[in-house]
Amino acid sequence: MTKRYPLLVVAVAALLPMASGVAAAGPLTASTPVQVSPTNSPYPPSCNGVSTQVGTIFPGTEVEPTGAVNPARPANVIAGWQQDRWSNGGSNGTPVAFSIDGGAHWSAPAVQPPFTRCAGGTAANGGDYERASDPWISIGPTGTAYYMSLAIDVAQDNNNAMLVSRSTDGGASWGPVATLRRDTSLTVLNDKNSLTADPVNPNLAYAIWDRLEFPNENAAGQAGEHAIGFRGPTWFARTTNGGASWEPARQIFDPGQVNQTIGNQIVSPRTAPSSTGST
Repeated sequence: MTKRYPLLVVAVAALLPMASGVAAAGPLTASTPVQVSPTNSPYPPSCNGVSTQVGTIFPGTEVEPTGAVNPARPANVIAGWQQDRWSNGGSNGTPVAFSIDGGAHWSAPAVQPPFTRCAGGTAANGGDYERASDPWISIGPTGTAYYMSLAIDVAQDNNNAMLVSRSTDGGASWGPVATLRRDTSLTVLNDKNSLTADPVNPNLAYAIWDRLEFPNENAAGQAGEHAIGFRGPTWFARTTNGGASWEPARQIFDPGQVNQTIGNQIVSPRTAPSSTGST
């Protein structure tokens, strides 16, 4: 039996006073859960463009939610998730929804981040992939929103990439994807990404992930993390112009053979001043 796991946003309203810089602290309260994701899958069957796929798809499932509050407009909240998860990894897309009233009501943008073919991805807009995973949203101090996702092909080779889409209107529309890193080898997988918008400088945002490297194709498919020659270094990319372009991705840390990093996240040492002027 196929089960649905609706994405719910809880206690968004309770967070808004903190985001607006109110110094007084009070007890947090949880609001009534509001459903953010659609009741049924928004994607038609075989939308990924491949007639034969390995694995089992679960239509109408939503997993791995991500969300962020707009520091420039605290009533603006953006959420993303995996839609229609596959049993052997990835989903048909990583869609997004936005709210302009503190999470009380949610809307789906007409133009979604095109991370996969099911979400409108093509070779022209950078989203020509079968599946997506690892959604991550971060919003800069003036409201520019970044949505980062892993995109992968399963039936067609081993194409995998770190992609970012940008919104400048509170999540109502999203631009074509920027490819931070793409690999096609069966011995490499970019994975477990995160993105941090600088809390002070609206031109800066930082993306980071681990890149699994296997010594050969057999190791990649069979407990490659135990193979001599396996490693999982940390990779990093940065924008200095508000997401208009990104610097070339580069390795910043290598833990050595038979070792890897995972769950990397950039934490800015700078904090944005509150609306009251206190720090």
